[in-house]
Amino acid sequence: MVRTELVDYLKENISLFSSEELRRRLAEDGVSDLDFDDSLKAALAPASKAVKKPLGRNRKLIFLASGALLCLGAGLMVFQSPPSSPSRYPQEKEDGIAQAQSAFLGHYGYVVHLPPGYGYAQEFTDPQKTVERVYFAKAGTSRIDFIDTGLYGQLGIVRLDAQPNPWAGRVDGPRQLEALVLSRLHAQENQFSLKKLQVGTLRGIQVDFQAPFSHVEAYLLGPRTMFSFYAGKDDAVYESILTSLRDEGSED
Repeated sequence: MVRTELVDYLKENISLFSSEELRRRLAEDGVSDLDFDDSLKAALAPASKAVKKPLGRNRKLIFLASGALLCLGAGLMVFQSPPSSPSRYPQEKEDGIAQAQSAFLGHYGYVVHLPPGYGYAQEFTDPQKTVERVYFAKAGTSRIDFIDTGLYGQLGIVRLDAQPNPWAGRVDGPRQLEALVLSRLHAQENQFSLKKLQVGTLRGIQVDFQAPFSHVEAYLLGPRTMFSFYAGKDDAVYESILTSLRDEGSED
């Protein structure tokens, strides 16, 4: 059921944290998956349809959880930037990806080739347009599905963030990247396996998560750009998109 205090809380925090992180934290406070899903849909609905009701007594408890989420978010800024407000993407309709495309040319001069039947939606997560976020999904996928990372595996969605390489010009960039990723993972008490990764001339790491929820992340460094991939599982679609990445800067 829709809970007004959850709707208000999700509206305030969905741009700061992934839906799965919000789901996990709120579950610790007794929020069921059904209440979360219904309230998330209400939070993402147009403002004119929102129903205003007095705040419930659980609002205080949820605000206590928000303090912990804000602290966690500070440590994730290198890896996750908050999504920008919905915009009109050149390759999608208002309700999702409109048509299939054969390839995507990124803001930083990189190229990703797409599986048959796939399209993309592009946005920038910050006003300065330094972090480019791209969703790769089947044509007809709804934009609302990009919010819930728990759907990525079953829908075949792969997300890519591209931003300036924080270790540009340093030969120890891959080592610094691995140390930072491991520091984040151990702090969050994740269960995972890690392996070295190389795509063309790009080097990095891949993390396969078993808990608290199953998914895969990959980080690759180019001379000027860092690429961060997120997918629900390590399958043929994810592998196809990941290994097709070619960075103009690394070919110079």
